[in-house]
Amino acid sequence: MNFKLGNFSYQKTPLKLGELQGNHFTVVLRNITGTDEQVQQAMQSLKETGFINYYGMQRFGTTAVPTYQVGRAILQNAWTEVMDLILKPRSGAEKGYLVKCREEWAKTKDPASALKKLPVKRCVEGQLLRGLSKYGMKNIVSAFGIIPRNNRLMYIHSYQSYVWNNMVSKRIEDYGLKPVPGDLVLKGATATYIEEDDVDNYSIHDVVMPLPGFDVIYPKHKISEAYREMLAADSLDIDNMRHTIRDYSLSGAYRKIIIRPQNVSWNRKHRIWPFCFGGHLLAYLYVFLATYNGDG
Repeated sequence: MNFKLGNFSYQKTPLKLGELQGNHFTVVLRNITGTDEQVQQAMQSLKETGFINYYGMQRFGTTAVPTYQVGRAILQNAWTEVMDLILKPRSGAEKGYLVKCREEWAKTKDPASALKKLPVKRCVEGQLLRGLSKYGMKNIVSAFGIIPRNNRLMYIHSYQSYVWNNMVSKRIEDYGLKPVPGDLVLKGATATYIEEDDVDNYSIHDVVMPLPGFDVIYPKHKISEAYREMLAADSLDIDNMRHTIRDYSLSGAYRKIIIRPQNVSWNRKHRIWPFCFGGHLLAYLYVFLATYNGDG
């Protein structure tokens, strides 16, 4: 609705995830409490150094049950837990019909009865309930398979992103904003290690870290062991990321740890707001523009 699409053209290769450039954002920050010097320093850091390339909340959801928890259960082959995490009652704001559906499920464990509480059947909960009605409670794998493939893979990609966010925090905490021997960089599509005598040829903007999978390599320093320990705590084997169901096997990928936006500019606006006691409240508005090239 209200979208216009155009400028289509034929190309020799298809667009793939991450191949985007030119997302331009105008951001307004109101009621700034820092001094002019502090704000200037922060904005200069954004321009020159950039920001940690974390996956944002859209990857994990904003409900009481983060999507990475479902993804972890899928990778563990814990299908009853997958079902419960998706369907169980949860705290927080939700549409009324979803609340009633979850309550009915908790009370009866009857997929057909819970499905009747849903006027919108195309949501993930509705699709899973339809699958359970069709295949029965003893075949949760097939019931879950009714959910569109992209939606199912979203859960395990969320788990990969959760691991990556944690590991990049530890990498920066332990080694700071400079490349170190054992870090990974990309040469073409291939990840290679930074050797000690080669470290001066790279910057932090070249360093990548892997999303866990069977087709990636890990850094040659203590962050590699941190990956292993985190997955082991979740009862997963970093050396065996192939799932018994092929769709849920993780090949992995690489992602830059620091992104430096382009075309960053900013300015300060002063606003005078009338106060009820006849005085004035001076508020500061800082507006900055940036172009971010990344995969979100």
